[in-house]
Amino acid sequence: MAERNERASARRKTSETIETTKETAQQTLDAAKEGAGAAADTAQRGAARLGEQMRDAAESLLHEQKDRMANAVHDLADALRRAAGTFEHDQKGTAARYAGQAADQIDRFSATMRDQQMRDLLAKAEGFARRQPVLFIAGAIAAGFVVGRVLARPAGDGAAHHDQASGGEHGYRPQEQSLAGYGAGTEVGSM
Repeated sequence: MAERNERASARRKTSETIETTKETAQQTLDAAKEGAGAAADTAQRGAARLGEQMRDAAESLLHEQKDRMANAVHDLADALRRAAGTFEHDQKGTAARYAGQAADQIDRFSATMRDQQMRDLLAKAEGFARRQPVLFIAGAIAAGFVVGRVLARPAGDGAAHHDQASGGEHGYRPQEQSLAGYGAGTEVGSM
């Protein structure tokens, strides 16, 4: 009978140990869940913050590009005004008037670009594209060409062009050597 009591006592101790181990395991599991939940919350907040930063950076970049485009369009309007002045000086009144009107329209478009939000401009462009698709495509091609030429031009390009046009320091010199193509390395006129 003593042996039976020892077995029963050993079973109780084993059951108690198992229960204690289960409780400890459950507490550890609960703590791990809390830690994982906190880590997930932290990761989610970090991802949200990163998303906000990326959106802010994209909006800033779009705003800069919109301003750059508005400046390029304004520069085009100024060039048309100068052309209108030249036409007026050369007594070509009709061409001067059309160039001046075009410059005014382009300048108003430039001001609209500066004053409105990017999503509003895109919505207006989409609406126009749906109403007048052919005109929209033709305008996009023309605008892309003009803006590409304006934006691709180096800052000092105007001065170099002026020198070439006036025969200045970088202008055409018929007495110099040809640098490429037929007759390269020989003086002009020696053939």
